[in-house]
Amino acid sequence: MVQSSEIKPAITPPLPGPALQRLSILVGNWDVVGTYPLFATLLHGRSSFERLSARPLFVWRSDFDAAALPNTISLIGYDDYLETCSMFYSDGRGVLRIYGMSLLGSLWKMWRSDATGLTERFVGGFSGDGNVIVGYWAWSTDGSNWEHDLDLIFTRVR
Repeated sequence: MVQSSEIKPAITPPLPGPALQRLSILVGNWDVVGTYPLFATLLHGRSSFERLSARPLFVWRSDFDAAALPNTISLIGYDDYLETCSMFYSDGRGVLRIYGMSLLGSLWKMWRSDATGLTERFVGGFSGDGNVIVGYWAWSTDGSNWEHDLDLIFTRVR
């Protein structure tokens, strides 16, 4: 029987490309404050982003103090052939969704279109030092008329 310690990778993983370098700005721990129309008080939570080993993948975990908001875990990856990012999202309700994602300059975007009639998008902007992200989620049932959903402020924890 071959032991896992005896298996050697056939190739060396490529050095991170520009897209992965851009995603690295997310790596770390963040305090999150948000407002949501269904809650009268501020929502408080935490997020963490970490690179998954030497692979071109990142893990994003979030949890909020409000019991009504589910804990989430997402896997973010970069397709080096198509040069696009995708995020596989899952939460404590058993929801699993796939989002497109981009991070260009100081602008972070995520989006999702679905045949069930729910389109979602997130737009967030980084502060000049990269330690604060101010963003919001919106949703639409027709892809044209958007409803503001959730405001979020991420602050990097030092």
